Formats: sequence, structure tokens, C-alpha cells
Amino acid sequence: MTRRTRTRISDRPSPESGCRVIDIRYPLKYPLKNPLKYPLKKDVHTFTLPLLFPLNPVNVYFIPGEVPTLIDTGLDTELAWEKLVSGIEGIGYSIVDIERIILTHGHIDHVGLCGKILESVNTEVLIHPADEFRVTAGVEELVGMMERNARRFVAMGLSERDVNRIFRNYIKLMRRFYTPLSGCSFIEEGDEIDLGGLMLKVVDTPGHTGGSISLIDGEGEGVLFSGDHVMNGVATNPLPEMTADTGIGLMPYIDSLKKVLGLNPKLIYPGHGEAITDPRGHVEMTLAFHDDLFARVEGSLDRDWITPADLTSRIFPELIGIYASHVVFEVNGYLEALCLRGEAESKFEGGLVRFRAV
Repeated sequence: MTRRTRTRISDRPSPESGCRVIDIRYPLKYPLKNPLKYPLKKDVHTFTLPLLFPLNPVNVYFIPGEVPTLIDTGLDTELAWEKLVSGIEGIGYSIVDIERIILTHGHIDHVGLCGKILESVNTEVLIHPADEFRVTAGVEELVGMMERNARRFVAMGLSERDVNRIFRNYIKLMRRFYTPLSGCSFIEEGDEIDLGGLMLKVVDTPGHTGGSISLIDGEGEGVLFSGDHVMNGVATNPLPEMTADTGIGLMPYIDSLKKVLGLNPKLIYPGHGEAITDPRGHVEMTLAFHDDLFARVEGSLDRDWITPADLTSRIFPELIGIYASHVVFEVNGYLEALCLRGEAESKFEGGLVRFRAV
């Protein structure tokens, strides 16, 4: 095989070869101290609400003041609701004081309590238009999308058993805890949200979902609310899910990471995990991780047709079953990127997608 020049995603040198992908994933650091005070002109209070799956808990942010605002809401469980209500009441406010909800993206662990809040107060809900369907579509419509997406993952060479284990839990959560909203308002890149003395600017950061956004303060303090685009304690999975929208997947996620670097935040408050006090170092480490994995994919691909799952096993033979699934999704993203660069080609045959170097 002809040796090809190594392709880089970022300009950051990659880590030493030989590191295992499983070792790069950041260790969990829970629980958070509550509330946290941010270096803004107004206090911002963090409430950590429990979930029913391993990514636990989720952070929601309450900004009191002239326009009391909640960033994300948590999963619609009684325990999460009780913790949110008691947390807000503990700082002298109540649920009915919330005048605005900003959703960083449309996943159920971030939007679930919207409906319950709206039962108490007629508040404004803001979301990116690309994620509107995630909060307004009927539950069976969303389940149908997830089932179609599961078949896409089987086509990558994953076993139906492993794929069903992954999606079965999500579908159960959707049917149990999702309630569609009747409507919402849209926010997009460059929009400024006035909280009354504090301005938040919307930054489109697609990848985790097509409509994922971040919010950076307009006061020059460099504080970024990242949703699930940048997280601490767990690696974001920039995976194709629900739809085939162009804003979802590995390469949009990488581009959005570079965009965050360009914003030069001083502090990141994520959707999960502790505040990130070294944003540049954290994001550069994430990009370096992707550089390393991309190089391994490129170096392991030859002229023989292979599925993403089999290529993952070739690169990481120690990863098996459901533990390899998320890595397979990322490897598929790199293979698609190589196709776009003209360095690989793909075919769909016999229910499987395969790739080879060109």
C-alpha cells in the first residue's frame, strides 16, 4: 500500500501514538458544588438535576434579575422537578418567576421539564430552529426516527443486539418522559438575548445535534455556556442521530470546537460536569484526541473493503460489544471525512456500508 500523508483535523500536534481511546475519556468528577458563582455582573446559579442513565447529572443554570432566565431544564422526573423547585426557592425565587427558558439543544435530558414549567407560568422558550422538531414532534414520530437511525448503525457493522441495547433505553425514556411543546421561539448565530443588564450572545455550535448552540456573555468576561458541545467529566459524542441533517456529526463538531477556540472563553459552564477553568487547554486536548484517532483510521485503511465496525476492531481489538459502539460511530465519521477529501470511497451492499482507501 502506498503511504499517504497524515491528515490533520486541527493544527495542534496529536498525543503520542499508542494511547487507547478508552483512556482519553475524561474521568467523572461529580457531584458539583451548588450553587456556583460566575464572574459575571449577575449571579448565575447551577442546579445539578438527576438523570436515569449513566450520564448523571445534568446542569441547568438559573440567572435571576430583571428577566429571570433558565438555561436548559433537566429530565421530567419528580426528583429532578423537586430539586429544581427547591433550588430556585432557596435563592428567593419561584418557578413562576421564570420569564425565559433557553435550550442549548433538544435532547430530552435538557428539555424534559419545559412542559411542567409551562404548566405553572407562560414563559418564553427559545431554541435553534434546527432542533425545533426535537421538542414539538409527536413521541411516536421521534421514536420512528430513532428506529430508522438504529438501522443506520447496524449498517456500520454493529450487531443488532448491541444497537438494540443502545436504542431500547432511549426509546423507553422518550415514551416515558417526553411531552411535546405546542411551540417555541427561535434563536440563531449572532442573536443577542437581553436579560436586563446582562447580554448573552448566541453561537451556533452544531455537531452534537444540528441545532446545538452555546451562549457567550456580551460583557467581555469570556464566560461560555456550552450545553453538550463541550463537557467536563465525559466526552461528547458527536454522532449522527435522529436525522441526516448536515449539522450533525463529526466534522461539524470539529469545526464547532475550533469556533469555540476562536471565541477564547475564560470559563466554560457545560451541560454535564464541573466548570472548565482552562477552556483552551481542554478544547485543544479534545482536538488532539481527534487528530490521533483520525490518523489511526487513515493509517489502518487499505484497498480492501471494510465496515466501520471491523476497522474499529482492527485499531482497538480490546474494545468489544457495546463498549466499542461509540468508537465505531466516530470511526465512521472519519471514514466519511476521508471520502469527502477524495482519499477513500464507500459502497452500500448487502445491508452494510464499507469503505476502502483510494
